Amino acid sequence: DMLGHGLSDKPDRRLSIPDYADALAQALTEFGIERADFVGNSGGAVLSIEMAASHPELVDRLVLVGCPVVDPREGAWHLEDGAAAFDDEWMPKPLDVPSEWTVFAEPKREWQEAFNRSRAQAGVWVRQLTEALSYYDEMSRLPLVQARKTLVLNGELDSLRDNEELLLGNIRNASLALMPGVAHLPQVEDPDAFVKALVGFLQT
Repeated sequence: DMLGHGLSDKPDRRLSIPDYADALAQALTEFGIERADFVGNSGGAVLSIEMAASHPELVDRLVLVGCPVVDPREGAWHLEDGAAAFDDEWMPKPLDVPSEWTVFAEPKREWQEAFNRSRAQAGVWVRQLTEALSYYDEMSRLPLVQARKTLVLNGELDSLRDNEELLLGNIRNASLALMPGVAHLPQVEDPDAFVKALVGFLQT
């Protein structure tokens, strides 16, 4: 889990995407991992891009799942547009996943409940990560990605598929794979197909 989320520590200051990457690089050093493949979903995909740009010696291959690309010049608009998802203290509100965001193509109650539990556990860090993503200049980092190869892996129904060409056109040795009938969390909706696509890429 990224800092502030899940069971990870909650720092006493706001973090930028490079801060998250530096923390992850430190964790790899602590565990004695010299080089790794990175698989990131959504904000985790953006973190993987920053890892490859700022710590290329640690990154072998990348898999970017449902990767957002936000123009930092539109960061304030992006935050204002998503403000309804938070209360007055910036705590995340439970989301009605089917109607408010294309997270699942055919949502199940247990998936939606787990999604909202994860947001509630992170608390204000959901908003803080959203801010970090909104003001991160991702496009300037894409040409710096020197991973041996990169897979852009998207659910066919993910609303973030608009970013495919930006990623494929600006990351060297990048290819695209689509998973039919799923949306933003393909690893949840169709784990068998997700693992098959992932292993197929990593074995080539």
